[in-house]
Amino acid sequence: MPRFVISILGLLIGVSVFNLSNRLAAPWNELGAVVLYALLAVGAWFYGKDDKFVRGVAIAIGIWALIRLVLALM
Repeated sequence: MPRFVISILGLLIGVSVFNLSNRLAAPWNELGAVVLYALLAVGAWFYGKDDKFVRGVAIAIGIWALIRLVLALM
């Protein structure tokens, strides 16, 4: 799949995470977003097994999920 298609799909998935997580009740909306971002990071990690750029994006998404988790628990 071309990289620009993957970029567009990733952007759409990232935006849809906020829409899906905002439908949940107050403490669960942040945790739902963390779970969805973590799943996205794992999926990107396994998809980009030979591509360092995609693996870097997966690491960045994973770090973002951890930051959101820490902020949700504060």
